[in-house]
Amino acid sequence: MGVRFRGDRVSPAERFEGLRRRLGEAFVAIEIDDESANPDSAGPAHSVLTEHLVDREGEPTRAALDEVLDLFRARLLT
Repeated sequence: MGVRFRGDRVSPAERFEGLRRRLGEAFVAIEIDDESANPDSAGPAHSVLTEHLVDREGEPTRAALDEVLDLFRARLLT
């Protein structure tokens, strides 16, 4: 699973495309519009699950965090 903001230069779209080619359907990509980043955070949108997280129900970054946590629960707690 990969999580990124669409405009993130540190994690460019090409990186996700490479992962899709190599991993196929096993790679789950979550891409979020930059406008969904926490506006109170410093710097450009990058840290989806930490600094740029908007931790409120209905927010795309919170939905991404929930998906990651669900994956961890399914893979690590069974």
